Amino acid sequence: MAQSKKINFNGQNIYIGIDVHLKSWSVTIMTESGYKRTHSQKPSAKELFEHLKKHYPDGKYQAVYESGFSGYSTYYALKEYGIECMIIHAADVPTSQYDHVMKMDAIDSEKLAKSLKGSRKSISKSIAKPPDYADRRELKSLSYFGSYVLLFGKVGFHSICEVIYGI
Repeated sequence: MAQSKKINFNGQNIYIGIDVHLKSWSVTIMTESGYKRTHSQKPSAKELFEHLKKHYPDGKYQAVYESGFSGYSTYYALKEYGIECMIIHAADVPTSQYDHVMKMDAIDSEKLAKSLKGSRKSISKSIAKPPDYADRRELKSLSYFGSYVLLFGKVGFHSICEVIYGI
């Protein structure tokens, strides 16, 4: 019987922390077994998906990034490639004094990946998730409002939709 050297992550959760910026993403990828890799890339969901398929084939991809300037465009782009995605408020990511002193994109993406891997249930309460049915033009106009409310009022996006859409 021949041995296969092909890597297979079939059924394993692959946790992805993304520090989103306009010109680049810092991405940390963690497996269930604890393997961790950080890299920088163009801000492209397609490029990330191709990287995941090449290095972590057949995994169950789960990503998280901090809410911010990009609104929900990153969320929708990742979802189009089958990557489950969550958006978290920056204040809800556990940090230490060291993290404040050593502010680096790689450290930020690693914190996000660790938070997703270690305590998915605890961070799920602080997630802003856009409704699937909303028109993207409406979401674009609401994303700045949503970020403002998340930043200062810690109100989830669903609460905003309840006010605006009456749902």
